[in-house]
Amino acid sequence: MKNRDRLMWAFGEIANYVDLFSKQKCKVIDHQKSGEIQKMLSLQSSEDAWKILKSYLQMSVKSGHRHFFNQLYGGLEMSALIAEFFSIVNNVSTATYEMSPLSTQMERIAVQKMLGFAGMKRGEGMIVPGGSYANMFSMLVARNRLLAKCKGAGLRQRLLLFVSASAHYSFERAANTLGIGTNNVIKVATDDEGRMIPEDLNEKIEKARGGTAFYIGATAGTTVEGAIDPLIEIAKIARKHRLWLHVDGAIGASLLLSPKRKKELQGIASADSLTWDAHKAMGVPLTCSLILFKKKGGMRSAVGGSEGDYLFHHPRQDDIGTHSLQCGRRADGVKLWMLLKVLGERGLALRVEYLLSLAAYAAARVKQEQKLQLLLAHEHAFGICFRYNPNRSESKTARKLKQLNQLNIQIREEVVKEGKFLLNYASIKGSVVLRPMFLNPLTTKADIDEMIDKILDLGRKLAKI
Repeated sequence: MKNRDRLMWAFGEIANYVDLFSKQKCKVIDHQKSGEIQKMLSLQSSEDAWKILKSYLQMSVKSGHRHFFNQLYGGLEMSALIAEFFSIVNNVSTATYEMSPLSTQMERIAVQKMLGFAGMKRGEGMIVPGGSYANMFSMLVARNRLLAKCKGAGLRQRLLLFVSASAHYSFERAANTLGIGTNNVIKVATDDEGRMIPEDLNEKIEKARGGTAFYIGATAGTTVEGAIDPLIEIAKIARKHRLWLHVDGAIGASLLLSPKRKKELQGIASADSLTWDAHKAMGVPLTCSLILFKKKGGMRSAVGGSEGDYLFHHPRQDDIGTHSLQCGRRADGVKLWMLLKVLGERGLALRVEYLLSLAAYAAARVKQEQKLQLLLAHEHAFGICFRYNPNRSESKTARKLKQLNQLNIQIREEVVKEGKFLLNYASIKGSVVLRPMFLNPLTTKADIDEMIDKILDLGRKLAKI
């Protein structure tokens, strides 16, 4: 088969796969046994490689399906997906303008638009491979701003940073990577809804000994609770102590796209830097994250000065590689630019508001059911936290709580086995909760009703065992 024929076959298979996203009868997950998969994938297998490749789509988790509620992503925007295909087949790195003039400019334009949404029009930013990377890069810039000689001499003093107890684990990984040390990540207490308590933050900063406080990592949309830290109060504390304020808005920053909802993020413009994952609520294919800075110059200052002359023959401002840790950079700006161009501000706002309405509907439906207990449902969150609890008063003892936790884990495991839905579970202050996320515009209220009915049915059956 010729290359063109292979491509036509491949795109036909992809189109068929995408069609499955809206079909209720199609399973979201259909796992085979690990041993069978390994046998099929063996490089010594006699199985035809193209047949196996076709099976890849059939056997993988369908994250674009309307019943996929498991992660903080899902529901691809078709314009961005198609743009991804174009950028992949072009196969260039966006380190230098010479090699990637169009994708470089697309990234510049897209980043500038996102800076505008964030109230950082005079700042700078770039696309990076994931929110964890963005959080780490913000910490790198903050570290090198405080210790200008650190880039050359290395870290020679103890630095302290502060994040909430509900913050993403990537802050600790960043501290490890940058030589700061995970023991120097100080956890700040949170309230019952998962928000950082400003008074505890201030107290911990003032009582910190044996090191230099330099960085606060606030969160706009915690992974489990969906909480937004009180950014205005935290910004005041950051100014008081002259600390760098970073906001991890991996999912929550997308509220900025909605004129009705952006008020939830008051104070975000006071941040020195912001993480924003376009592959979450915006529907851009993985990965497409942004690290945005209020002021210019920090990115180049943090990593510049060691470029290879074999690559940057005529260094110019448009060479993104001069202020990136990466030399091999995917052209992720193409898909983000395409999304911004096709949907526009109104389309983006409608997308965000619809997804939030799904979460609100799910919360309301849970409240109607006597055997379900809603633990958290923020108006600004894209998901909810609830559990099956047939006898709420009996969960107060440690033994009953353990039994209830096991029951909800069992319910989730049965849901996964059946494969029609996929939702995750987590723990909030010792209580296991079911945590569906609603990030796909294909999802309807009827889909949510069906999911909740399934959980109720499984709960009744498993509670009798």
